[in-house]
Formats: sequence, structure tokens, C-alpha cells
Amino acid sequence: MTEHLEPVFDKPYGPSQMRDISWGNNKSYHGLDCQMCGTTNNGTEDVPLTWSFIGDRQLVDSCCGKLLDDIYVTLGERFMEAYLGAFSRNPTNPRFSFFRGYQLPAALEVATQTISETTTAIGRLDRLTKEVSQRVEDKPTFA
Repeated sequence: MTEHLEPVFDKPYGPSQMRDISWGNNKSYHGLDCQMCGTTNNGTEDVPLTWSFIGDRQLVDSCCGKLLDDIYVTLGERFMEAYLGAFSRNPTNPRFSFFRGYQLPAALEVATQTISETTTAIGRLDRLTKEVSQRVEDKPTFA
């Protein structure tokens, strides 16, 4: 059971809208209440915990996940720059073991594939543009 804390908000902030980003830790908790807005779970269903947030408050995606969306949109790049800066200064720090072992290789693999696909598409567009230009140049003009 989680500690009772006064809610930060007087109503739910809103559910996460960023479906391409997973804020969750892939765990569900039976009967968890959101400590950000005070939404009470009736205890009959599992609630996905988004994460411990602001002083270890439990934030539930279905009522307050949008808060994480807004923080990401506003500060995501700054957090990434800070994190990667710390990583580059000390990449062997145990703090970065999960990032170094799983997240970084997976991100690089996806990025490499995307770059390859984009390069191929650009090459096709370049060839098509040249073909169309040649056809336009070959057509007779009327005076």
C-alpha cells in the first residue's frame, strides 16, 4: 500500500496522449490511487503505474499521464542533452549500464535502418526527378 499524500492537482491532469512513447514501467498494481490528483481506484482492477514522480508520488497514466507528455514536450531535449553529456563524461558509470547495454544499441539500430531507408527514398526521388526533367526537355515546343 502506498503512503497517503495530499494530491498536487484538484482534478485529473489528463491521460497520456503520446502513444509512441511508453512512460510506463510495464507493471500494474491492484487498487493503486494516483497521488498526483487523488483519483481513487475502486480496487477491482489493475491500474498501470506510470512512475514514481515528484517525491516518489505514484502517477497513474490513465488520469495524469498527460503531465509527463507536457514535461517531455517542454523539457525533453534539455533532459536528453544533460543525460548524454553525463554519459559522455563517464560512460562506464554503473548508472548508465541499462542505457549502454540495451537502449543505446536499440536506438542506434533503428536510427541506422531509418537513415538507410531515407537515403534509398531520396535516391529514388532524385532518379524520378531526372527522368521527368529529361522528358520535359525532349518534348517539342510550339511557337
